[in-house]
Formats: sequence, structure tokens, C-alpha cells
Amino acid sequence: MDDPYEAGTSLHVYNHGFGFDLLQTARFVKFQPMKILRCLEWDALAKAMYDRVVEEGGIYHMWGHSWEIDEHGDWERLADVFRYISANPKVSYVTNGDLEDYS
Repeated sequence: MDDPYEAGTSLHVYNHGFGFDLLQTARFVKFQPMKILRCLEWDALAKAMYDRVVEEGGIYHMWGHSWEIDEHGDWERLADVFRYISANPKVSYVTNGDLEDYS
């Protein structure tokens, strides 16, 4: 990464509605119809993207607004994703400020 402050995010914790990110999701799952359907929900996509980063390397960065999570009642879904992605011994968990050390 040339500029660590230009790193993109992997996922926005929010369902934008059918079609919003459909092409990007289709590309991500290599146009496999069943995987596309499974990954239309942000939490399933979050887990799939995490698995890809663990397998291939890279940076996984999930973000969201608390008011959106609250408005959609997604706190338990977010907690489930956190349980899924936490405590993997193959992964370095760092703050945004620490990312420069990994570039």
C-alpha cells in the first residue's frame, strides 16, 4: 500500500437493498448464483469477505454507523459477525492507527 491512509473498507454494516452492490457481490463470489443470494445480507457478506482475507491475505475493514445498526435492529447480527471474526490465531487484529506498520 503506497499510502496507508488511503486504504479502502471491505464492508459497510448496512443492507442497501437489492441491486445496490449486486455487481460487486457477484464479482466477489465469482458469479455463483447461490453464493450471490447468500451474500445479499451484509452479515453473510461480512463473513465471506473475512474468510477470503484469511485465505488470501490482505486487510479486512468493516465499518458502520451505530444509528443505522440501531435503526435496523442489527446489533445481534453485528455481535454474531464479531464472534465469527474474533480470536483467529492466523489474524493480526490492529487499530486503524496501527495499519501503517503492516503496509
